[in-house]
Amino acid sequence: MAKLSKLARVELQDGDQELISERLEKILESFDSLQTLNLDGVEPLYGLNEEMHLRDDVTTKPLSRDLLMENASDSFDGAYRVGRVVKSDA
Repeated sequence: MAKLSKLARVELQDGDQELISERLEKILESFDSLQTLNLDGVEPLYGLNEEMHLRDDVTTKPLSRDLLMENASDSFDGAYRVGRVVKSDA
């Protein structure tokens, strides 16, 4: 477990190694149980993009700034005004 924590660059606290080892063992057992599945006649999935149908990339007229600002709860000079996110100690 020490080698795994070093490779993952995770610092483990005292007692964490046993708990993580138990959980990892359960995960590996779950993967082992997949080996018992009967997959006869099941076609493999090669890729998800094979049947994706995307819309055509067509340019459209952009929305006007005035129309966009109608939904703003607070704005100034054509821009959204938002509350402070970063505290300042100065």
